[in-house]
Amino acid sequence: MFIIYSTFPNKEEALKIRKKLLEEKLVGCFNMVPITSGYWWEGRVVIAEEFGVIFKVSEEKVDKTFKRLRNLHPYKIPVILCLKVNRVNEEYERWIRRVTE
Repeated sequence: MFIIYSTFPNKEEALKIRKKLLEEKLVGCFNMVPITSGYWWEGRVVIAEEFGVIFKVSEEKVDKTFKRLRNLHPYKIPVILCLKVNRVNEEYERWIRRVTE
């Protein structure tokens, strides 16, 4: 199982993209939280309100999900992190695979 993390400029963008990924059965589940981000952009420090989203993905769908998220993402240079989960309860991992078949 994998987790893909990304940030979005607002709740509406995050919800629109997560809905597409769910409908396309690329992700089995997501969690979304409002966050405050700080970063360098075009030579200056930016502090912005964003929405962080954690997508839960089966190993079979991780590459396709990563590419699809990149194509849908509104940012010019988005953060899209893909992390392999070292340990997960078997029932949950089976559920993720089943709902994304």
